[in-house]
Amino acid sequence: MECIEPDAPDRVIDAVRLALRGVSGRVLIGYSGGVDSSVLLWAVTQVVPLGRLLAVHINHNAQAASGDWEHHCRDTSAAMGVPFVAMSVVLPKAGNFEAVARRARLECFAGLLATGDVLLLAHHRRDQTETALLRLIQGRGVYGMPSSRRLAAGQILRPLLEISREELESCCRAAGLRPVEDPSNLTGVLDRSWIRQTLLPQMRLRWPLVEDHVVRVARAAQQAESAGRWLASHLPHPLLFDRLPEDRLVWTDTVRWWLESRGLPGVPRTTLQPWLVGLRMDGAEHVDGVNTSTLSVTGGSLHAYRQRLFVQLTPQQLPEVWSVQAGESIDLGHGVLRLERGDVPASDGPGDQWQIRFRCGNDVLKVAGRRRRVSTLLQAAVLPWERSRYPLLYRGEELAAIPGLATSDTFGELLVQWQPRVPMFIRGVG
Repeated sequence: MECIEPDAPDRVIDAVRLALRGVSGRVLIGYSGGVDSSVLLWAVTQVVPLGRLLAVHINHNAQAASGDWEHHCRDTSAAMGVPFVAMSVVLPKAGNFEAVARRARLECFAGLLATGDVLLLAHHRRDQTETALLRLIQGRGVYGMPSSRRLAAGQILRPLLEISREELESCCRAAGLRPVEDPSNLTGVLDRSWIRQTLLPQMRLRWPLVEDHVVRVARAAQQAESAGRWLASHLPHPLLFDRLPEDRLVWTDTVRWWLESRGLPGVPRTTLQPWLVGLRMDGAEHVDGVNTSTLSVTGGSLHAYRQRLFVQLTPQQLPEVWSVQAGESIDLGHGVLRLERGDVPASDGPGDQWQIRFRCGNDVLKVAGRRRRVSTLLQAAVLPWERSRYPLLYRGEELAAIPGLATSDTFGELLVQWQPRVPMFIRGVG
């Protein structure tokens, strides 16, 4: 007869209660019918009123018994008094089954979460060990799953990460639960299943405390990354390139986290590192203020210019002409322009109105008695990739000012202010 650890149910319930402290929305439970999710579902019913719960079963249609498992989960939820929903997905035959199945589950869960809701998943300490080992083998780092993270309008919580598989099994027996078992977990065909069935048992035979050690290392790596992300989020924009760490992996990750804090998450290391290495090897070309290196990524671009790194999110489509009234502020999306009239005469008609445009062609501006090309003035003061978006102020067809840079002698008393949301000016860059 298998032993029941008397404290296991209390430890599980306490872990769930702690994770849900302060949660006021609905509590969704990812419920597969296995030992882990069955214990989680039972424990949540001991903590949260049934009316706030929803058991969610994702049917992957990948096993002959998939329909039976769904019925089992429905019946068990009903017996506990927990509202239940099943969602069905059809997965492609080819590709990485584990990754595709995970994405499909998250999409289903995301569609159910409203603001304030949380989704509980039953990952435990051994799952953390498997994840850390799998990521290490795949070259993706040595850290496990976070205890919480955002998903759509809600949040994912993993309250059982400090609970051992043995404690969950003991709790399952103590609560009289009857879980189902997915045979694919026992075959060793999938990578995670092979680690579970083959690698970890062998490691535990030689090093009995291996799970504790791997989880500790994974937690330390995760904490180090959290600290790195926090520090990167406080680095200035633009980022001084020469002050990045010497180690390639460290400065690649630093830039990745810095980009994330600036609105460009998920830039792959395999994309970013070769570009950064090229800049380090050929840095002199980016000192003279003429040459610029640009890396385009999803959601925007990264620019190296004068030994600094700049982020540009994908620009919104700007109309060719904006009308503006004297005394008015206009939000252009990438900045705010304010026009103050001074002693300039009021508009005499439609052909004499104030307008904002973004393409100067061969226009010139008379400043201090000299005729200056707009393109020359912009080249001297505005970052190269921002010049096409720099606002120009016209009075009818006459160029009146380059806001913040120069005003035509004709409109000497004109006051126009331009406050960009991201750096646009060269001055002060280096």
